[in-house]
Amino acid sequence: MADQYNRSGRPGNYDDGYQNDRYYDDGYGDTGYNDDAGYSGDYDDYVDVSEEDLEREQQRLNRERREKAQQRRRRREQRERELRRAQRITVAMIVLAIAAVVAIFFAVRYAAQHLSGGAAVTAQTASSAASEVSTDGSTVEASAEASTDGVVEGDISTYSAEKIAEDRAAKNYPSEIATFWPYYQFLETSNTVTIPSVPGYDDKYSASFGTEFGTATGNETSSQAVSADEEVVANSEAAASLVTTESAADTSTVSATDTGESEEAVSEDSSSEQSSTTNADGSVTSKDGTVVPASAVVGGDYIGSKYAMIVNADTGEIIAEKNACERIVPASMTKVMTILVAAEHLKSEDSLKDMVTLTQEDEDYAYVNGSSAVCWMPGDTASVEDLFYGTILPSGADAAMALAEYTAGDMDSFVKLMNEKCEELGISDTTHFMNPVGVYDENHYSTPYDIAIIMKAALENDWCRKVLAEHTWTTSPTSVHPEGITVSNWFLRRIEDQDNNGTVQCAKTGFVNESGSCAVSYQVSNGGGHYIAVTANAISGWRCIYDHSALYRQYTK
Repeated sequence: MADQYNRSGRPGNYDDGYQNDRYYDDGYGDTGYNDDAGYSGDYDDYVDVSEEDLEREQQRLNRERREKAQQRRRRREQRERELRRAQRITVAMIVLAIAAVVAIFFAVRYAAQHLSGGAAVTAQTASSAASEVSTDGSTVEASAEASTDGVVEGDISTYSAEKIAEDRAAKNYPSEIATFWPYYQFLETSNTVTIPSVPGYDDKYSASFGTEFGTATGNETSSQAVSADEEVVANSEAAASLVTTESAADTSTVSATDTGESEEAVSEDSSSEQSSTTNADGSVTSKDGTVVPASAVVGGDYIGSKYAMIVNADTGEIIAEKNACERIVPASMTKVMTILVAAEHLKSEDSLKDMVTLTQEDEDYAYVNGSSAVCWMPGDTASVEDLFYGTILPSGADAAMALAEYTAGDMDSFVKLMNEKCEELGISDTTHFMNPVGVYDENHYSTPYDIAIIMKAALENDWCRKVLAEHTWTTSPTSVHPEGITVSNWFLRRIEDQDNNGTVQCAKTGFVNESGSCAVSYQVSNGGGHYIAVTANAISGWRCIYDHSALYRQYTK
C-alpha cells in the first residue's frame, strides 16, 4: 500500500530512471527542460543562446561608447572654434582700444600745447596760493582748493604749535615716532616739488602690458614742463627706448595673471647691478646706454614709476609728488591695511599665540589667483603671529586670508572692517577694498596719497611697525617643514645696500599686471626725520627699489 504513494504523499508510480513521481516525469522528463519553460529543452542550447545575447549586448554598449566619444569630440571642437573666434574678437577690440587711446593722447597733448598757452601762468598762480607749512612748524594753513596736478590742498584750519604738540601727546606716540604729524592728512605747500618725468618713460609699463588703470590727465602738467626743455626733447626718443631695453635687461620679474597677484622674484645675482651712472653734466646713463637728461634726474637717478610721492611724516608736508592723487591698483600694498585692521581687533597680546588651521580654501585662493603664498599645506597650523609675518614678508595670500578669517570670521566681514577703517582715516572717497590680499578687481583701488595715509596709521601701531620692519621670520613647524618655513622681506634686504640718506625701516611691495611694481616704505633719515614714500607703475622690482632710494637721497634731510 505504501508503494502507491510518492515521498510527498501523493499517489503515483515510480519510474526506473530516478525515483520521482509521475508529476516530475510529466513536467520535466528525463531528458531536460520542457518547451513550456521557454528553453529548447537542452542545457547546451541554453548556454549558446546566453552567450549570443551577451555578445550582442556588448556590441550595443561598444556602439554607445563610440557615439558618446564622438559627441564629446564634436562638442570640444565646437568650444575650441568658439574660443578662437572670441580670441580674435578680443584682440581686434584691444587693438582698436589702443589705437583710440593713442589718438586721444595725441589729441589732448596737441590741445595742451597749442590751445592753452596760459596754462603755465595759471599753474604758477595756483601754486603760490597753496597752503603752507612754515619752516619752523609753528603754523599750518590749508585751502580746500585743488592744485593743477590733482593734489587736494586739504581743509585743516590754522593750528598753533601748542595745538599740534597737544594732539601729538594725545596720540601717545612711542619714542621712535614721537614727532609724527598727528593728523591723517598731508598738505601740499608752496615748497612741494613736482617730480620730473623721463620723456617716454612714464607710460613704459602701460605700453608694455597694455593694462593701465586710471587716467593720464594728472601727468599733463609735468609733460608740458619737461617738453619745454630743449635737452629733454632732444633725448625723448632715446629715453623712450627704455620701454624695451630695461624690460629685456630685467628678466627677474614674475608677471601675474590678469586677476592674480604675485610678488616679483628678484634673482640674487642681480643685486650687484647698478641702475645707472651719473655723468659730469648731471645727466644719467642707464646701464643699457640710454641717456636720461639732467632735467629728469632725481637724487642721482631717475624715477621710473609713473606715480610717486614722498611726505615728511613729522610735519605732514608733501615734499615731492607726481600723480599722487591719481587712482592706482594697490596690489599687495593692500596688506598694510590688512594687518592694521587685524592688529586693532586683537583681543590681547596673548592672541598672537593662538593657533589657526590653514584650510584648503585659503591655499586655493592663493593658487587660483596666481598669488604668492607662504605655502602651508591644508590642515597645517600656524600661530596668529605667523599669519602677520606671512602676510607681509612673502606677501602670502594664504596668510592674509587666514588672518582675515581669524579676525572677522570670513573674508567679506573683514573687508567691511577694512572699508570702515578707510572712512575713519578720511580716505573712503578715493580708496575701496574688495579683498584683504590685493587681487585685482575694478572696485579695488586707492591712490599713492591714501597708501601713505594707511602706512602712517600702521606705523603708529607698535605691532604693525614691528611686522613691517622684520627682514626674516621662521614659522611654526608644518607637516612638510618640521623646522618651520623661513620667509623674508626682499625689498628691505635689497634696499639696505643702496644709498638712502638714512635707514629704510619698513616696507611693503606689490605687483599685479594692472599695477606694475609698486611699494610703500618708511625711512628714518640721517638727520632724524621720518619719511614715507610711495611709488606705483614701475616696470620691475629693481626699478621700484631704485626709485625709493632716489626719492630718499634727493628729498630727505
